[in-house]
Formats: sequence, structure tokens, C-alpha cells
Amino acid sequence: MNSDRLTRENEYLRRQNAKLLSAIKELRSKATEPEEIIQAIRQGEIDALVVEEKGQEQIYALQTFDSVYRSMIEECFPYGVWLAEPNGKLLYVSPSFLDLLKTDLLEMREKGQFHFLPPETRDSVERQWIEQRETGTAFNVEYTVRLDDGSERTIWTHGILAPTLSGQIHWVGANIDVTERKRADDAVKKQNKRFRLLSEAAEVLLVTHDPETMLRSLFTKINPHLELDAYINYMVDDTDDALRLVSCVGLPAEATRLIERLELGQPMAASPIKQANDSTAQAIKSLGLRAYACHPLTAGNTLLGTLCFASRSKVQFDAEELEFLQTICRYVAVAYERMGLVNELRDADRRKDEFLAMLGHELRNPLAPIKSAVKIMKALEPSDPRHKRAQDIVDRQVTHLTRLVDDLLDVSRIVQGKITLKRTSLDLSTVLDHALEASKPLIQARKHKLTVSFPDQPMRLEADGTRLAQVISNLLNNAAKYTPEGGKIWLSVTHEDGQALIRIRDTGEGIPQPMLARIFGLFVQSDRSLDRAQGGLGLGLAIVERIVELHGGRIEARSEGVGKGSEFLVWLPISTLETSEQFTVPNKIMPNV
Repeated sequence: MNSDRLTRENEYLRRQNAKLLSAIKELRSKATEPEEIIQAIRQGEIDALVVEEKGQEQIYALQTFDSVYRSMIEECFPYGVWLAEPNGKLLYVSPSFLDLLKTDLLEMREKGQFHFLPPETRDSVERQWIEQRETGTAFNVEYTVRLDDGSERTIWTHGILAPTLSGQIHWVGANIDVTERKRADDAVKKQNKRFRLLSEAAEVLLVTHDPETMLRSLFTKINPHLELDAYINYMVDDTDDALRLVSCVGLPAEATRLIERLELGQPMAASPIKQANDSTAQAIKSLGLRAYACHPLTAGNTLLGTLCFASRSKVQFDAEELEFLQTICRYVAVAYERMGLVNELRDADRRKDEFLAMLGHELRNPLAPIKSAVKIMKALEPSDPRHKRAQDIVDRQVTHLTRLVDDLLDVSRIVQGKITLKRTSLDLSTVLDHALEASKPLIQARKHKLTVSFPDQPMRLEADGTRLAQVISNLLNNAAKYTPEGGKIWLSVTHEDGQALIRIRDTGEGIPQPMLARIFGLFVQSDRSLDRAQGGLGLGLAIVERIVELHGGRIEARSEGVGKGSEFLVWLPISTLETSEQFTVPNKIMPNV
């Protein structure tokens, strides 16, 4: 069996050798130079090579060897290798590269190695190819190829002059797909550019204290990088729960009137604008703006406003641009919050200085009449009627000083969190009676008409009667002081969802809208000249709010504006206890605010 097998294998090798010898003859008939042989092999015209070595013929079957070699090359270089004569005439290009470009070797030899490139790219690449051939230096070029499916690939072609076994020189090179590397490099460069831009934007936001200047400087920075034509900045208007236009660039003045106010909850135009049909989008489209991106400006969970960017040249902003603009908006929100805090600190510092100046004035005022009264008392006999009047002056001024000091002590306790309550079970009507008793002299002195409305059923509270009487008396005194003589004041109590609701309303000077949000702050006064004329330090509402909160209630101020009166609402939890304890209110409830 083994001998038969060897016989068959020898016969097979003999036949193959005969075929190779025949191929050698054909090769020698076609080419006499080694380089022509190589070219014939590369052209696929022959599949065997004969090399004479020491007078004996050694025959190599190239069909198997070449397939392995080519497979290895194609695996390492997906777009393959190329071989060219010194003058640049192509001898071989990997089939994978030819397939990619939908061309063949003959076409590339006739039209040029880079005929498939756009003219503006092809000319520069071919000039470089010619220059490198003439100088014999390594050839390196990177170009982008647009494929039939519309996609683009970036190719790096590298070639060097290398000698063959016969000593002749040929260009040997490779085509390498660097698309992903190019994209990664471009992404890194773009990201670094954006980081630098964000850094510059942050610097603008940190050093600028005026919102208008801040936004215009910021827009100037980012505009060239994103092809922006306009920005629109809305801020929340606390007075009517709306967004008001506070700053914009790139819009004509007449157009801003169309979008100067937005209701909260009103839809905003998006990028691209042509996909949005709300009235705001229509107004923006009428200005020629095509792409529009709007982001909220928030501080924590609080909406400060919105910042919008628009472009006339872009159809829409891509995902990276939207993310960048969103980051810018976060920076702007932080800047707005910072400016708000700085303004609050400055305002608090200013109000503190004004308060200290007023405190000195208020404390000094009673001293002059006290000093005069003491001189009179020293000069007169006790039986003299003028002696008695001087005593009354001293008593009134000392009482006034005591009230001022009591207010200061209460504020000190509030700031330190040391104010405490002495709770008892009581009827709210009793507290109101004592508060009215303390405030009636001032109400009557200013000739106001007071209307009181209490429920028939008692409302029981677990409360500090003295402190609650102080709250109601302070609010009534405020109504009396800030209402012109002969005005009207209403005091009413109703039951609302398990709470007692106390309302004190007047026809007085009213409260400016910007003041409503901070009316209960320390050192806040609506009209200092009036308050100074009436006496007091303007601390009462801060004390009132804290006392109400300690009782588990809340207080709210309302006013339609200056000259339209004001209303204060106090909610207090009603107790379910049936027992009641009597309490007495001290003679001095500290009614002045």
C-alpha cells in the first residue's frame, strides 16, 4: 500500500515539474530582464519564477506563495500596497484599494495615481508626488476620498524608493486608512478649542458685574465659533409670574417688542425653528433666524430666566453645539446667582448702615426732652403743675426708649435663635381683644375707621398669648401709621382648613411690588421718612414673621402697589384641646414697628 502511494505522489510531482518547466519557457520567451519578469508576475501574466543559482535551476511555485503573501499584506493594510517604477508608473495596486475607488490598474496608470481626488486636492498631491520622485525622498500624503455612498475616508499614502534583488530602484508603498485617527484628532482639537473658549467665557463671567455687559462680552467671545447671529435673555419677573426680555443682540428694536414678555409655561422655539409653530417661533422665523436654542437659567430649583441663541446661517445646532451652549447657560446662571448674592450683600450692608444711622437718631431723640424735663423738675417745686408735666414727658420718653430697646433685644434673640414661647391653651378672640386695646389709641389718634369681624365659635390655640398679641398689635399699628388720617382698617378672622386666618387690611400707602418679596427682612422699610416720623426702628415685621413661624403658622403680605393699600394674612394652627387657661397681657406689648 505504501509503495503504491509513493508511486502516485512521485508521478504527481513529475507532472507538476513538467508544468513549471513549461512555464519557465513561456516566461523566458516574454521577458529577458528580471524587472520585466517581476512586472509580468505583478500583472498576473505568470505564476512561477525561475532563479538561476550556481548553475542549477531552482523553481519556486509562486501561486501558493503569492496568495499567502498577498493575504498577509491585505490583512495588515486593508487598502493594500502599491509598487511603481522610479518615474512613478504604477506596476501594482492592491485589489482592495481599486475596489474602494471603483477603478482598475490600467485606469490609474493612464489617468494618474491620484485621478480620483477632487481637482483642488489632486493638483497639490500630484505636485508633491512629482517633487518627491525628483528628489528621491520618502513620499507621505494624506487626503480624503468621498465614496459612492456619500461617506468619506481619510487615506495616508506612504512610499519609499527601495532596491530590488537586481539592484534596480522601485517605489514601494502602502495605503493606510487613518479616518478614525483623523476623527479622533479632530475631536480632541475641537474639544480643546471648546475648553479654551469655556475658560475665556468663565473669565468674562467672573470679572463682569453688569448683566448687560457680561452677556454682550460673552456673545462676542463665542459668536465666531458657533456662527451665532443673536442672543435673547429673559429673566423671571416675580411681580406677575412672567418672563421679561432684559437683554438681546442681533434683533431690530421693533422686533423685540413682539417678544418682550413670555408667560411662564409658554412653549419656546427649538432648533430647527421650522419644526416649531408657536407664536414665538413664528416671530423668530420672521427675523430670518433658522436655528434657535433656548436653555433655562436655574439656581438650585429656582428658575432665574432663560438664555437663547440663534443663527441665520445654520439650519440647526448639532448635539455638541447644544451641549456647549447648555454649559454656557449653566455658567451664566451661576454668574447671575453670584451677582444676585453680591447685590444682596451690598444691599444688606447698606441697610445695616442706614439702620445704625437711624438707630442713633431714634435713641437720641428722647434724650433731649428728658434732659429738658429734668432741668425743669430741678428748678420747680414739686407742687408746681409744670413739675408734673415734666414728669409725664420723662415717663413717655423712657417708655419709648424701652420699646426701642425691646425691639432690639427681640431681633437679637431672632438672629441667635433664642426667642422662646410660653404656650398655653387660649381663645384667639382674647388675644385679639388685648391687641386691639393696645393699638386703639394710635388708630383713634389718626382718626381711622376700624371694622372688626370675629367668628361666633371660639378658636382655641396652643400659643403664647403675649407674643401673639404683639404680632396683631404690630400689624394694626403698621396699618394705622401707613394710612393717611381718616382711612379705613379691617380686622377679620375666619376658619380655613383647620387653621385660623387673620386678615388686617387698610387703605394706606401700599407696598411697592419689588418690596413684597423682602418686606419681612431685617432692616427693611418701605418709607423711612414716614417710619422715622412715627417712631420705631422698622424691625417689627421681622419679629412678627419669626413669632408666627414659631407658632407653626405663616404670614403673607399683599398689595396692588403704591397708594392701593395693603393686606397682611396670618395663618395659625387651631388646637384640638378643650381646656383653656387665662392669660394676661402686659401693659407694654411693644406695638411700634
